[in-house]
Amino acid sequence: MEVEATQQQGNKPGSKASERQAQISRLVSQYRAEANTLLKDVLKQQHRWRNELQERGVLTGIPNSRPYVKTLPHVRRHLSWKQAERDALKRQLLGLGLGRWKEIHSALSASLQQFKHGPGDVEDACWQLLCELQLLLATPEDRLFVARLLEPVAEWCPISTPGAPFSKLQGSAKSIVRRLALLQDFNQLLPSLQRSEAVAGMFRALAAAALPAAAAPTSWWDVECDVALMIGMHRHGYGNFEAVRQDPDLTAAFQHKQRQLYHSVAAEAPAAATRSCTECLHLWQQPQVFSSPMRALLANRHTASIGELYWRVQQQAEQSQ
Repeated sequence: MEVEATQQQGNKPGSKASERQAQISRLVSQYRAEANTLLKDVLKQQHRWRNELQERGVLTGIPNSRPYVKTLPHVRRHLSWKQAERDALKRQLLGLGLGRWKEIHSALSASLQQFKHGPGDVEDACWQLLCELQLLLATPEDRLFVARLLEPVAEWCPISTPGAPFSKLQGSAKSIVRRLALLQDFNQLLPSLQRSEAVAGMFRALAAAALPAAAAPTSWWDVECDVALMIGMHRHGYGNFEAVRQDPDLTAAFQHKQRQLYHSVAAEAPAAATRSCTECLHLWQQPQVFSSPMRALLANRHTASIGELYWRVQQQAEQSQ
């Protein structure tokens, strides 16, 4: 009788409800834990998607702006550009070339006080400059060249950034395009020149054959000085002679040539050697380098021949493979 009473008590509606409630509580806890896990996975995936959008192209944060390609995952702050910053950006672009956003940003940060734009802002402003140049060019060849440079962002042109406009583009558009064309070849050649001994050797041979000795700015200048100068231009920017002159990695190459000249002349005529060496050192050490061997070499050689030499090196490199 006591067993039957216990069974009847366990079969009461209240007991069944309590058991059902406990099961529901366990299921709710299980579902909540699974939902939290799923939510964490979704948040991680959203974070990955956000990073991919920042790399491949998203809308800008500027009202009424259009989307444009973000070729690199760079910081963009969308701040207004000052006139001095625009002018400095143009100078650095014409010294380093298109695509070297980090180098341009580093140069601007070093030369301008309170420069707050990110590398991505620098990239966007450079694209804007090209868009504006394309409208000012007169010849179809120049417009086609700029259009090819703009191919990575062509779908989103014209690109604009807030702030002061670029100044003095109307009268200098063609010269800017010529400089950018030179730097395109230059920036493609230098990595190969420094990475591959075979390419470097071919370049030295081509430079020596294509450029007559009469073009050398001084008697001690040779192809090795050419190579050192070009590495310095790539490192510090086109025409930044003072920075190249002060670069300890490159100064040694030029001074070595001067010492070679000094010793060769000294063996025959010590007095003449003293004067010759003094003149060479004076040219190299003077603060202003407008009449230095580097400037003379740049004016006589590289502005006209770097593109041709680059393609000849590439052709010989492909044939030798």
